[in-house]
Amino acid sequence: AHAVKNALHPLVRNKLVAIENIDFKASENRVAEQVRAIADRFELEHDLTVFDDLVARYNRDGSAVVERQGVETALSKGLAKTVVIPYPIASPEFDSLIVQATKTGAEIEFVYQEAAEKLGQFGGVGATLYHA
Repeated sequence: AHAVKNALHPLVRNKLVAIENIDFKASENRVAEQVRAIADRFELEHDLTVFDDLVARYNRDGSAVVERQGVETALSKGLAKTVVIPYPIASPEFDSLIVQATKTGAEIEFVYQEAAEKLGQFGGVGATLYHA
């Protein structure tokens, strides 16, 4: 498995989440359960990392903003690199931000569950900036 991983193209290799032992005799449902558990764990860790990075940048050097007003200002000035939005989203609340982000070329990162709840404590939305 590790030899196969190393043989992959770097773009694909970087998308590989884990190498796990799976019983060849396992049912399709059992394999799907194992893969889903791995994916859920990876997604949670990824989302928490996105949130932690956002808050660290905000507190450390101002290379991130939180709360709607800060994100709107960053988007209008073309400074927003990535807009972080909780999912599920309240569509009317975030539609204009998503449109603005799309128009300015900012990436949109959705965070789920625990990370979305934590983002709610920081105004419900945030953005990392190209520069402070």
